[in-house]
Amino acid sequence: MTRGTAVSVTGVFARIPALVDAAIAVRGGTANDLVPHWVFPGEHHLERVVPNPPLSREIGRLAALRRNVATYRLAIGQPRQDDLLSWLVGRYSEEELAQLQEELRIDLAPPVRAAR
Repeated sequence: MTRGTAVSVTGVFARIPALVDAAIAVRGGTANDLVPHWVFPGEHHLERVVPNPPLSREIGRLAALRRNVATYRLAIGQPRQDDLLSWLVGRYSEEELAQLQEELRIDLAPPVRAAR
């Protein structure tokens, strides 16, 4: 049984700041650490499609299904933005939404680092 070459932990951690700086330089100045890696600019987008066969009784249940999915995803902490917005708009007036936006906004952007 052979073992791999030992790696100095200090050497690995010493390279982290350089790797972070290189990643920030590659991503550009407009993105931050909250941009999902699976979202890319361009014409291609994911789309949810609900089949709508003629004379189907299920299409009448679509609104309820969307409300239930939105509520479920809110409960587990993973709302889709469009579902969340539809859910909020259906329950609050524009004034209430503006007040909620101000009260509940949390800025998760990382602090701006000073230039080195």
